[in-house]
Formats: sequence, C-alpha cells, structure tokens
Amino acid sequence: MTSDSKNLASVCLLNPMGLDQYAYAVSKRSVGKEDFDFDLSERVKRARLADWRNHWNLADWMAFHYYKKGGKKGPKKRCSISLRLHERDLDVLEQDVREGKLYGYVFRVPVDGKPKGSPDHEFDGICLACDQEFLKKARQAIGDGKAVVYQDWW
Repeated sequence: MTSDSKNLASVCLLNPMGLDQYAYAVSKRSVGKEDFDFDLSERVKRARLADWRNHWNLADWMAFHYYKKGGKKGPKKRCSISLRLHERDLDVLEQDVREGKLYGYVFRVPVDGKPKGSPDHEFDGICLACDQEFLKKARQAIGDGKAVVYQDWW
C-alpha cells in the first residue's frame, strides 16, 4: 500500500465538498485493457448501474484498489478516479460488504457492532441495500459482456 492510499481516507473525511460516485456498464472496447485512469467521453454509451452521494467508505475502498492496480494520482490531486471492476474485484467487494467493512468510520478500520456516530450512520441501511443491488447489476453486466467502471468526483 502506498503512502497516498494510506492518506486518502483522512483527505476524504476532512474534505468539506460533496462526493459524487457512479458505476456504469460500458463496452469493453471503450476502456480497452486499462484498469484505471481511462477517459469516458460523452460519446461513450453507458448504462448507469448505481450512484452514491458521500459514501466515503466506498470511495476509500475504490481508492485502495485504484492504487493497488497501479494508479498514480496523489490524494491532494485526486479529485476524480476511473476504475474498472472485474469479477474478482466484485468478489472482494461483496465479501467486504457482507462483513460490514464499508460501514464503519473508515473502510480499513474494523468496527464492532453498529457504527454509531460515523459519518454515514444515517445511511447504513440504504448504503447496504444500494451496494448489494450494485453488485447484482455489475455481475449481470459482466455476464452480458460489458465492462463495469466506477467513477467519482469530489
């Protein structure tokens, strides 16, 4: 894990701006073999699979995997990432969702019980259902021969 990925959570949690997050199904050709930092122009046909607002722990999870795959944007310049999610990524995300790892204060810090007082506490149930629905749609899109991409902006 790079120092950038270690510091990202603190940057995100202290950032007063909103976080917009989207997942799309696109043609594999539109992203090529890239796993991150691809440009999806307005001309790329996409089907929205999910959108989130201020789901900081999901953003932290995605950033961790962005850096793990070789992404280079530092946390101070990282206003947006594009990340392709493969079946194996969805397997890990599904396990982390099932184990409640995205619903504590910060993704990499385990929390026992209900994370009262966390920034996303009021959205715990909504996020869980939304994340589970996204996983279902993402797996279907991959099964249909599409690429699944995550993008955020803050």
